[in-house]
Amino acid sequence: MKKKLCCVFLLITITMFFSGCWSRTEPKNLSVTNSVLIDIKDDGKIQLTKEVMKPSGDSGGKGDGGMKNSVVLLNCEGKTVAEAVRDELNGKALFGGNLKARLFSEKFAKKGMMPVLDFLSRDHLTDETSFVAVIKGKEPKRVYSSVTGMSDMVGNYIDELSKTQIKIKNESVYVTTLDFIKDYYEDGKQPVAGLIEIVEDESKPESSSQAGSQDASEKKYKIVYSGLAAFKDDKLVGYMNANETRAYNLVTDKIVGAVVSLPDNLTSGKVTKSNSKIKTDIENGQVTISVNTKVALSVIQDGGNFDVNKIGPLKTLEQKFNKQLETEIAASIQKAQTEFQSDIFGFGGYVHIQHPKEWRNMKTNWDDIFSKAKVNVRVDSSVVMSGETKNAFDQKE
Repeated sequence: MKKKLCCVFLLITITMFFSGCWSRTEPKNLSVTNSVLIDIKDDGKIQLTKEVMKPSGDSGGKGDGGMKNSVVLLNCEGKTVAEAVRDELNGKALFGGNLKARLFSEKFAKKGMMPVLDFLSRDHLTDETSFVAVIKGKEPKRVYSSVTGMSDMVGNYIDELSKTQIKIKNESVYVTTLDFIKDYYEDGKQPVAGLIEIVEDESKPESSSQAGSQDASEKKYKIVYSGLAAFKDDKLVGYMNANETRAYNLVTDKIVGAVVSLPDNLTSGKVTKSNSKIKTDIENGQVTISVNTKVALSVIQDGGNFDVNKIGPLKTLEQKFNKQLETEIAASIQKAQTEFQSDIFGFGGYVHIQHPKEWRNMKTNWDDIFSKAKVNVRVDSSVVMSGETKNAFDQKE
C-alpha cells in the first residue's frame, strides 16, 4: 500500500514540473499573420508584406485603399528571407500558425524559390499547410487592396476558395507548401503552384453609402484565382490557363468537379469521376507516354437537342466529349514539353516504376528526355446521368 502511495505521490510531483510551456507568448503580444507576400527588390533585398490580424478592440477608423478594418499590413525586408521574416515593425512576436497563404511575386519566382524552400525546411515554427501561389504581373502588392468577396482577409479568401471553387470547377490548383517541397525533391516530377491575377473589377457598389468616401472614378480590382504556375526546379517557367489546368487535373487525378462545354452546340457536361492510367515504353532511347483517361459525365445543359435516352445520340455525344478532352489534354502536355521543358505531370515517376533500370540513366536529364517524348492521349467518356429531364427541352414527348 505504501509503495502505491509513493508512486502516486511521485507522479503528481513530476506533473507539476510539466504544467507550463517554457516558450509561451501571450496572445496579445503575438502578430497573427494570415498571409504573406514575398517579393524581391531591385537591389536584391527580400521584401515581405505581412497581412496581420488587428486585435478586435483596436479596429480604428475606416480602411485605406479598400483594406478591411481588421487588417494591418507590415512591410519588412532583409538581405535574406530569415532576416525579412524577423524584421518586426510592430513590436510583437511573429505567429505563423494561422498562415493561410504564401504568395510570391512573379519577379521573385522567376529568380528562384530556393531561399524560401531552404528557410521553410529548416525553421521549426513555419506552417507547411499554407497554400502557395504566384501573383502574375508587376504590381503584386495590389492583391491587398483588391476585393476579396465575403472574406475579410486575402489568406482567408484563398482558403475558402480551396473548399468551394474546386467543387464547382477544376480550373486551378491548390498546392500546400509541403506539397511544393515534396515535388521539388521528387525525381521525375516538377512542382506547380496556384496562380493569381489581379484584374479590374467593373462591378459597381449597390449604394453610395456602401461605397463610403471612395472616389467613384477610382479603379477597383479583384482577385482571379485560375490556372497554374509551372516551375522547373525552383524557377518559374510559365503559366497554364484554365482549360490547360483542367487537363492537368484530369491527368493527375485531381478532378473533384469540372464542367466541360462542347464549342459547337453549347452542350455542357459535369465530370463526376475520372481516372487516368499512364503507361510508358522505351525503345532505342525513345520514350513513349500513353495517357488513357476514363471520365464519367453528367449532362447539365443540352444545347444540341441530343436525345440521351437513345443509344445513337448518346454515343455521338460521348465521342464529342472524347475529342474535346483529348485535344485539351494533348495541348496541355505539349505546352509542358515545348514551352516549359518541365515534367509537371510527373511522368518521370511512372518511368521510374515501370523501367527502373533505364531510369538510372535518365533521371539526371529527364526533363530534356520528356520534352522529346512521344505522347499518345485517349479519353473514354461515358454519360451516366442526364439530369432531371429525359428529353431535350424543346421536345414535348
